[in-house]
Amino acid sequence: MYWTNTMKFSDALRRTMFEFNLTGADLARQTGLSQNTVSAFKTGNQSISTENLEKILEAMPAEARRYYLRLLNDGFDKSSNDVIAV
Repeated sequence: MYWTNTMKFSDALRRTMFEFNLTGADLARQTGLSQNTVSAFKTGNQSISTENLEKILEAMPAEARRYYLRLLNDGFDKSSNDVIAV
């Protein structure tokens, strides 16, 4: 099974990583995925399997995981002018 909405996943991942100062290297090291794979998920250039999504979520601190899941559940605030550094 794969998430088909990679843009929504990648936006949420990018924003979560920014907000919690997580690096691709950190997540790669903790998940066993390559840094290139984490980067491809973050940019939306690659779909993510359920297994790899679980690995990434488990590697995040609990607060970051809740934040990420809330972003996916609620979506982004369309009225916000937030800018995410990539």
